[in-house]
Amino acid sequence: LSGLEYVGSMGLRVFAALAGKVRGTGVVCLAGPTEFVRNTFEVTKLTALMRVYPTRAAAVDAARSA
Repeated sequence: LSGLEYVGSMGLRVFAALAGKVRGTGVVCLAGPTEFVRNTFEVTKLTALMRVYPTRAAAVDAARSA
């Protein structure tokens, strides 16, 4: 997500729906969001539904061990 500068309400709904679909069978990991995008996920409490990692490698490692 390092190239994403903005996420609107529709984008947030997509991420929330994805987290709901994989609940119990998987996990959604966000990799390298910009500070603005990360703050948006935190303010909307979506970080409670998915994990945020600083790099793609960290996100992949975490997803594999989940």
